[in-house]
Formats: sequence, C-alpha cells, structure tokens
Amino acid sequence: MKINYNNTSTTMSPAVIVDIIFPSQTKYKEITLAILNFFIEKGQIVTGRSEIEVNSIVTELEKIGYNRYTVYKVMREYLVPMGIINWKKFEGSIQLSTKFGNALRRFSLSWNNLVERIEKGKQPRIT
Repeated sequence: MKINYNNTSTTMSPAVIVDIIFPSQTKYKEITLAILNFFIEKGQIVTGRSEIEVNSIVTELEKIGYNRYTVYKVMREYLVPMGIINWKKFEGSIQLSTKFGNALRRFSLSWNNLVERIEKGKQPRIT
C-alpha cells in the first residue's frame, strides 16, 4: 500500500481508495472495483440484504473477461485478510466489511501514539 497524504480525504471515491490499496496491481484493482460496483448495483435491487452470492459475482466477472481463478485469488488472498469483505463460506456469500476501516483507524491511533511518545522524549517500545 502506498499512501500520499495529500491525496487522501474523508470523501474519496471507491476508485481512489482501491488505487491506494493496489497501486501497481492493475488486475487486482479492476477486480476489486468490479466487486464494489457489483455491491453498489445489486444493493439497490436487493434492498435490506447486504450479502451477495460469490458464484454470481465470479460468473459476472467471467462474462466481462476476468479469470475465475484470479477473482477467487483476489478475494481469498487480499480482500478477506485485509478485512474489506467477509466471506461466509458455508452460505457461499460475501458482504462488505468495516474491518478494513477499523484496522486503519487502529493503525492511525498507534502511529499517532508513537509520534507523541517520541516528541515527549519517551522511549517507544521497539518490539
């Protein structure tokens, strides 16, 4: 992840957010944006339901030219561990998650605490 402080705001578009998460992996960026757009489009159709079947997303992305294996890889190896989506494997569905944002918030607090300790002349824990 590569973050330019001057390019961040509290009202970034999904494209800008995904560009920060995947600065050099174009395919992963495209797949993630397609998944987010799928939630945005389908979310209006299935109001009150935040889950979407994994198979329907993969099938739709295959129709527009993405490799099935790559779509699963992006979800399994990046979006789930990062906390961007929750994958309910037994139900075969995914949903958007707030875990990613919460992790960034904790990271931010930790960084600010570290800077504060250094500025106050306190020895920060290295381990």
